[in-house]
Amino acid sequence: MRSEVTLPVRIVPGFINAVRGGPEIGILTVDSTDRQPFRICSAGGLPPDVLDFDPASDLPRSRYLIRYDLTKYPPGEIPRYWVIETDHPDCAAADVLVRHDSVRFKPGIRGTKDLKIGAGLIEPGGNVEFEVEFGAAGESAAFSGVRSASENLTLELLEVRTEEGPGKPGQDGRVSGPAGAVFVKVRATPREGFSGLLITPIFVQAADGREQEIFFYTKVAPKGAACTSAP
Repeated sequence: MRSEVTLPVRIVPGFINAVRGGPEIGILTVDSTDRQPFRICSAGGLPPDVLDFDPASDLPRSRYLIRYDLTKYPPGEIPRYWVIETDHPDCAAADVLVRHDSVRFKPGIRGTKDLKIGAGLIEPGGNVEFEVEFGAAGESAAFSGVRSASENLTLELLEVRTEEGPGKPGQDGRVSGPAGAVFVKVRATPREGFSGLLITPIFVQAADGREQEIFFYTKVAPKGAACTSAP
Protein backbone atom coordinates (compact mmCIF):
# COMPACT_ATOMS: atom_id res chain seq x y z
CA MET A 1 0.00 0.00 0.00
CA ARG A 2 1.23 3.50 -0.82
CA SER A 3 -0.29 6.73 0.42
CA GLU A 4 0.59 10.36 -0.20
CA VAL A 5 -0.47 13.35 1.88
CA THR A 6 0.04 16.68 0.17
CA LEU A 7 -0.48 20.33 0.91
CA PRO A 8 -2.02 22.62 -1.71
CA VAL A 9 1.59 23.23 -2.75
CA ARG A 10 3.42 19.98 -3.46
CA ILE A 11 7.19 19.48 -3.58
CA VAL A 12 8.62 16.53 -5.54
CA PRO A 13 10.64 14.65 -4.46
CA GLY A 14 9.57 14.95 -0.82
CA PHE A 15 13.13 14.90 0.51
CA ILE A 16 16.65 15.96 -0.44
CA ASN A 17 18.99 12.97 -0.31
CA ALA A 18 22.56 14.17 0.21
CA VAL A 19 23.89 11.48 2.56
CA ARG A 20 27.17 9.62 2.08
CA GLY A 21 28.50 12.13 -0.42
CA GLY A 22 25.26 12.42 -2.37
CA PRO A 23 24.66 15.51 -4.52
CA GLU A 24 24.19 18.71 -2.52
CA ILE A 25 22.83 20.58 -5.54
CA GLY A 26 19.69 19.49 -7.33
CA ILE A 27 16.26 20.33 -8.71
CA LEU A 28 12.83 20.16 -7.08
CA THR A 29 9.42 20.46 -8.72
CA VAL A 30 7.03 22.77 -6.87
CA ASP A 31 3.42 22.86 -8.04
CA SER A 32 -0.06 23.67 -6.79
CA THR A 33 -2.37 20.67 -6.62
CA ASP A 34 -5.35 22.93 -7.37
CA ARG A 35 -3.53 24.38 -10.44
CA GLN A 36 -3.81 27.88 -8.98
CA PRO A 37 -0.94 30.19 -10.02
CA PHE A 38 1.32 31.37 -7.19
CA ARG A 39 4.77 32.81 -6.56
CA ILE A 40 7.68 31.37 -4.63
CA CYS A 41 8.80 33.99 -2.12
CA SER A 42 11.86 32.28 -0.62
CA ALA A 43 13.50 28.87 -0.45
CA GLY A 44 15.66 27.66 2.40
CA GLY A 45 15.67 31.19 3.82
CA LEU A 46 17.20 32.58 0.62
CA PRO A 47 15.86 34.16 -2.57
CA PRO A 48 14.56 31.31 -4.75
CA ASP A 49 16.64 30.01 -7.64
CA VAL A 50 13.82 29.28 -10.09
CA LEU A 51 14.71 27.89 -13.49
CA ASP A 52 13.45 29.69 -16.60
CA PHE A 53 11.44 32.24 -14.66
CA ASP A 54 11.89 35.97 -14.19
CA PRO A 55 9.72 37.26 -11.31
CA ALA A 56 10.07 40.82 -12.60
CA SER A 57 8.41 40.08 -15.94
CA ASP A 58 6.78 36.63 -15.92
CA LEU A 59 3.27 35.97 -14.66
CA PRO A 60 2.80 33.57 -11.75
CA ARG A 61 2.64 29.89 -12.63
CA SER A 62 1.18 26.77 -11.06
CA ARG A 63 4.39 24.77 -11.52
CA TYR A 64 8.07 25.62 -11.05
CA LEU A 65 11.45 23.96 -11.18
CA ILE A 66 13.63 25.23 -8.35
CA ARG A 67 17.29 24.60 -7.63
CA TYR A 68 18.53 23.84 -4.10
CA ASP A 69 22.17 24.24 -3.11
CA LEU A 70 23.23 22.96 0.30
CA THR A 71 26.80 24.19 -0.26
CA LYS A 72 25.58 27.75 0.42
CA TYR A 73 25.18 26.93 4.12
CA PRO A 74 28.13 27.17 6.54
CA PRO A 75 29.32 23.85 8.02
CA GLY A 76 26.87 22.57 10.61
CA GLU A 77 24.08 24.95 9.58
CA ILE A 78 22.26 22.89 6.95
CA PRO A 79 18.60 22.88 8.04
CA ARG A 80 16.76 19.69 8.94
CA TYR A 81 13.92 20.79 6.66
CA TRP A 82 14.18 23.04 3.61
CA VAL A 83 11.22 25.43 3.72
CA ILE A 84 9.72 26.97 0.59
CA GLU A 85 7.62 30.08 1.22
CA THR A 86 4.84 30.99 -1.23
CA ASP A 87 2.00 33.45 -1.69
CA HIS A 88 -0.51 30.67 -2.38
CA PRO A 89 -3.63 31.61 -0.38
CA ASP A 90 -3.96 28.11 1.09
CA CYS A 91 -0.30 27.21 1.63
CA ALA A 92 1.99 29.89 3.00
CA ALA A 93 4.92 27.47 3.24
CA ALA A 94 5.84 23.83 2.62
CA ASP A 95 8.92 21.77 3.42
CA VAL A 96 11.11 18.88 2.34
CA LEU A 97 13.25 16.74 4.63
CA VAL A 98 17.01 17.20 4.20
CA ARG A 99 19.01 13.99 4.51
CA HIS A 100 22.64 14.97 5.07
CA ASP A 101 25.46 13.51 7.17
CA SER A 102 25.72 16.74 9.18
CA VAL A 103 22.03 16.77 10.12
CA ARG A 104 21.19 14.70 13.19
CA PHE A 105 17.96 14.10 15.04
CA LYS A 106 18.58 14.81 18.70
CA PRO A 107 17.26 12.27 21.23
CA GLY A 108 14.68 13.67 23.58
CA ILE A 109 11.42 12.31 24.98
CA ARG A 110 10.52 8.75 24.09
CA GLY A 111 7.71 8.16 21.64
CA THR A 112 7.77 11.48 19.79
CA LYS A 113 5.78 11.29 16.57
CA ASP A 114 5.93 14.95 15.52
CA LEU A 115 9.41 16.22 14.69
CA LYS A 116 8.16 19.21 12.72
CA ILE A 117 5.21 21.57 12.89
CA GLY A 118 4.21 23.63 9.86
CA ALA A 119 1.75 26.15 11.28
CA GLY A 120 0.74 27.75 7.99
CA LEU A 121 -0.26 31.41 7.98
CA ILE A 122 -0.72 33.50 11.11
CA GLU A 123 -2.18 36.94 10.60
CA PRO A 124 -0.60 39.85 12.51
CA GLY A 125 -1.81 39.92 16.11
CA GLY A 126 -3.02 36.32 15.88
CA ASN A 127 -1.83 32.95 17.12
CA VAL A 128 -2.14 29.28 16.28
CA GLU A 129 -2.85 26.20 18.39
CA PHE A 130 -1.51 22.75 17.58
CA GLU A 131 -0.87 19.39 19.20
CA VAL A 132 2.35 17.38 19.47
CA GLU A 133 1.76 13.63 19.57
CA PHE A 134 3.70 11.13 21.65
CA GLY A 135 3.09 7.44 21.25
CA ALA A 136 3.63 6.27 24.84
CA ALA A 137 0.60 6.93 27.04
CA GLY A 138 2.72 6.56 30.19
CA GLU A 139 4.43 9.87 29.42
CA SER A 140 1.27 11.91 30.04
CA ALA A 141 2.20 13.06 33.55
CA ALA A 142 5.77 13.97 32.59
CA PHE A 143 5.16 17.08 30.47
CA SER A 144 5.81 20.31 32.30
CA GLY A 145 6.19 23.08 29.73
CA VAL A 146 7.18 24.31 26.28
CA ARG A 147 9.70 26.87 25.13
CA SER A 148 10.81 28.58 21.95
CA ALA A 149 14.39 29.18 20.81
CA SER A 150 13.33 32.45 19.17
CA GLU A 151 12.44 35.74 20.83
CA ASN A 152 9.96 36.20 17.99
CA LEU A 153 7.73 33.35 19.19
CA THR A 154 6.02 32.76 22.54
CA LEU A 155 4.66 29.33 23.46
CA GLU A 156 2.06 28.30 26.03
CA LEU A 157 1.30 24.78 27.23
CA LEU A 158 -2.50 24.53 27.13
CA GLU A 159 -3.33 20.89 27.78
CA VAL A 160 -1.97 17.35 28.00
CA ARG A 161 -4.45 14.65 27.11
CA THR A 162 -4.20 10.89 26.73
CA GLU A 163 -6.08 8.69 24.31
CA GLU A 164 -6.07 4.98 25.04
CA GLY A 165 -5.75 2.60 22.14
CA PRO A 166 -6.76 -1.03 21.65
CA GLY A 167 -3.56 -2.35 23.20
CA LYS A 168 -0.59 -4.14 21.70
CA PRO A 169 -0.94 -7.85 20.87
CA GLY A 170 1.84 -10.11 22.08
CA GLN A 171 3.29 -13.18 20.38
CA ASP A 172 0.50 -15.28 21.83
CA GLY A 173 -2.11 -12.98 20.29
CA ARG A 174 -3.27 -11.55 23.61
CA VAL A 175 -3.56 -7.82 24.11
CA SER A 176 -1.46 -6.56 27.00
CA GLY A 177 -2.49 -3.14 28.28
CA PRO A 178 -3.57 0.01 26.46
CA ALA A 179 -1.37 1.31 23.64
CA GLY A 180 -2.51 4.89 23.46
CA ALA A 181 -1.14 8.29 22.58
CA VAL A 182 -0.44 11.52 24.42
CA PHE A 183 -1.21 14.90 22.85
CA VAL A 184 0.44 18.08 24.11
CA LYS A 185 -1.61 21.10 23.07
CA VAL A 186 0.37 24.30 22.50
CA ARG A 187 -0.46 27.89 21.58
CA ALA A 188 2.13 29.78 19.51
CA THR A 189 2.05 33.59 19.33
CA PRO A 190 4.46 35.57 17.12
CA ARG A 191 6.00 38.70 18.61
CA GLU A 192 3.98 41.85 18.00
CA GLY A 193 5.38 43.63 14.97
CA PHE A 194 7.06 40.56 13.48
CA SER A 195 6.28 39.73 9.86
CA GLY A 196 7.56 37.24 7.33
CA LEU A 197 8.72 33.65 7.59
CA LEU A 198 9.47 32.46 11.12
CA ILE A 199 11.57 29.30 11.49
CA THR A 200 12.79 28.15 14.89
CA PRO A 201 13.34 25.08 17.06
CA ILE A 202 10.72 24.68 19.77
CA PHE A 203 10.97 22.35 22.76
CA VAL A 204 8.47 20.23 24.69
CA GLN A 205 9.75 19.83 28.25
CA ALA A 206 9.42 17.00 30.76
CA ALA A 207 9.54 17.38 34.54
CA ASP A 208 12.75 15.33 34.76
CA GLY A 209 14.64 17.83 32.57
CA ARG A 210 14.34 16.09 29.21
CA GLU A 211 13.34 18.12 26.17
CA GLN A 212 12.10 17.16 22.75
CA GLU A 213 13.25 19.48 19.98
CA ILE A 214 10.76 20.10 17.17
CA PHE A 215 11.28 22.02 13.93
CA PHE A 216 8.64 24.78 13.72
CA TYR A 217 7.80 27.20 10.94
CA THR A 218 5.03 29.64 10.12
CA LYS A 219 4.46 32.72 8.00
CA VAL A 220 3.24 35.90 9.67
CA ALA A 221 1.41 38.10 7.17
CA PRO A 222 -2.06 39.36 6.30
CA LYS A 223 -4.12 36.86 4.36
CA GLY A 224 -3.62 37.39 0.64
CA ALA A 225 -0.39 39.35 1.08
CA ALA A 226 2.13 39.31 -1.75
CA CYS A 227 5.69 38.05 -1.37
CA THR A 228 7.85 40.16 0.91
CA SER A 229 10.79 37.87 1.80
CA ALA A 230 12.30 37.92 -1.68
CA PRO A 231 11.75 39.63 -5.06
